[in-house]
Amino acid sequence: MSWMTVLLTLGVALIGVGGVALGAWLNQHGAAAVAKQNFEGQRLLARDAALRDWRKQQIAPYLEAATNRTRIWVEMGHATGANDRTRLVSLGERLKDYHFDNLMVTYLAIPDDAFRAAFQKFLLAEGKLKPTSTYTKEEAWGVIMKMRSALVDLNKAAEHFIGLR
Repeated sequence: MSWMTVLLTLGVALIGVGGVALGAWLNQHGAAAVAKQNFEGQRLLARDAALRDWRKQQIAPYLEAATNRTRIWVEMGHATGANDRTRLVSLGERLKDYHFDNLMVTYLAIPDDAFRAAFQKFLLAEGKLKPTSTYTKEEAWGVIMKMRSALVDLNKAAEHFIGLR
C-alpha cells in the first residue's frame, strides 16, 4: 500500500508539473502569435495610411485649383450681374493662371481613371474662354453651374481615389 501511495503521489506530481509546463509553453507561443499578428496589423495600417497620404498629396493641387477657379467664376457671375466691367477684367486676369495651365497637362499622370475623367469633365465645363467682359450673366452662370457639378464629381472621385469610400 505504501508503494502504491508513493507511485500515485509521484504520478500526480508528474502530471501537475507536465500540466504547468504545457500551460507555460502554450501561453508563451500564444502570446508570440498575438504579438506577431498585432505587429503585422499595425504594419498594414501604417502602410495604408502612408498610401492614403501619398494619394492626397498627388491630387491636392488639382482640387485646390479647381475650387479656386470655380470661386473666380462665381465672382464673375456676380460682376456680370452688377455690370462691373473693371471687376470682370481683373477676374479675367486671374483666370490666366499658369499653375492651372500646368495642371491641365499633368493630370494625365494621376494613376486613377475616375479622377482623370472627373478632372477632364471639370476642364470641359469651363469651355473655351473668351474675354471676360463679353460674358452675359446667363452665360457666366451657365458655366458656373457646369463647373459646380463637375467639382462635386471631382471631389467624389478624389475621395474614392484616396480610399475614403
